[in-house]
Amino acid sequence: MYNLIFKKDASKYYKKCDQKEKSRLNKVFDSLEKNGLANLDCKELKGELSGLKRIRVGDIRIILEEKNDEFIVLLIAPRGDVYK
Repeated sequence: MYNLIFKKDASKYYKKCDQKEKSRLNKVFDSLEKNGLANLDCKELKGELSGLKRIRVGDIRIILEEKNDEFIVLLIAPRGDVYK
């Protein structure tokens, strides 16, 4: 089991999502808590964002940091906005 910690920007975007997007994100968060990064479309980021990971959920990207048994969700945003 892993713990999920949401930063302010991630929580703010999640609250604005419609029900369909929330459902898709909830599936990813449930999987993260139970299985970690296994079975998710996850990649390590490079450059300025090295050390962070991203999970792709359709056109939405979840940027997170992994520490021991915790995942810190830093940002949830549409694909075009997340890397700016």
